[in-house]
Amino acid sequence: MRAASGFVFVLLAMSAHFTASLYMSIGLIPKCMSIDKPRDTPITFFYEILDAGDVLMFDMYYGRVADEKMSIMHEKLSNPAGSIEYVTDVDGYHVYCVSQPHNPGKPAEKQDVPARFKVLVYYGYGETHYQKIAKEQEFDAVNLDIRKLNDMLDLAINEADYQKYKELEYHDETETMNAATLWWPVAQIGILVLIGVFQVRHLKQFFKTNKLI
Repeated sequence: MRAASGFVFVLLAMSAHFTASLYMSIGLIPKCMSIDKPRDTPITFFYEILDAGDVLMFDMYYGRVADEKMSIMHEKLSNPAGSIEYVTDVDGYHVYCVSQPHNPGKPAEKQDVPARFKVLVYYGYGETHYQKIAKEQEFDAVNLDIRKLNDMLDLAINEADYQKYKELEYHDETETMNAATLWWPVAQIGILVLIGVFQVRHLKQFFKTNKLI
């Protein structure tokens, strides 16, 4: 039993630091990706601009679509490589977009040339965060590893609770759809019966009016 519990813990710890790597060609039209995570989830975007001299813009928004009214951050990526850190403060979807700003000083033949871009989305705190904590709180290697494990466990539990909430939400939507599919045929049959009754009454009235019966 203990071995099984340990195995589950290892899986949760591994999932807590899930990463997703993307390669993109970025032009003037923003390319956007969505993230669905619970609140208090630390996210680090490790990026690399593969073409020297290119400058990109990084934007992040609340919700499923890029809406200026829901903007969270607006960062200029001028270094060839770097990272952007963010901790979610609400449950649900976030959208991040990368675009190439219009640069009047750029040669005309290169204005429409897309920039090659690589981003690694890392869920969890990076080494820079833990180095800062170790320095501030004077942690040794053992205490720092314990802190990392606690953070990983908290992140995994937070994700599990959020997925449970999403499952309940999906269950409620399924029940609503099931009820709708159950009553819709009943409503259709009722409408057909009413139409039939009105047609019969209309025909009887028609025959009486024309003295056919």
